[in-house]
Amino acid sequence: MKKTVLTLAFLLCASFVMAQKGTLWLGGSFDYESGNQNLGNGSIKIQDMAFYPHLEYYIADTWSLYAGLGVDYTRQSELNNYRGTNFGPFIGAIKYFTVTDRFSFYMELGLSGVWGQAKDDQTKYSISDYWIDLSPGINYRLTDRIALWTSFGLVGYQAKTIKDRNSDQKSTFNNFSTNLFSQGISLGIEFRLR
Repeated sequence: MKKTVLTLAFLLCASFVMAQKGTLWLGGSFDYESGNQNLGNGSIKIQDMAFYPHLEYYIADTWSLYAGLGVDYTRQSELNNYRGTNFGPFIGAIKYFTVTDRFSFYMELGLSGVWGQAKDDQTKYSISDYWIDLSPGINYRLTDRIALWTSFGLVGYQAKTIKDRNSDQKSTFNNFSTNLFSQGISLGIEFRLR
């Protein structure tokens, strides 16, 4: 009986060791989206590419903090040839729920702000966009120095302002959104630095 209890206690403690406190990881994701959006009187083709490099630091074995700088490029070819580029910082915290020494689920709380420029055939725009979101994900350590991750869905709040630089007219959007599995899937890779 003692052996069984000690074995279970050891396995339980070992399952919470995903990464060691004090480790630093360099990671990022590259996201690509292409599709058509129906508008009733036709459709537009949308292409979006984004790159989000980040540094992640473990403050405890199952808690980490991260910070990064992202860039996003969007093009909508049938809508007055709209195209835009945004960039900005993001920060967050992640709580890992370890299943094995290599596999874990996680919950991420993130905060981001992006600023950018966009234009179409007639107008130039300035864009500012702020997000706070909570999203689940999965992390798998291929080795002690390489990990793959994916996040899917989110619950979040967005505040976005688009300013027409020709007329100084502003449009402001405040959105609360929930998305589970339908969009917002990201894939990434991380490398342990120390």
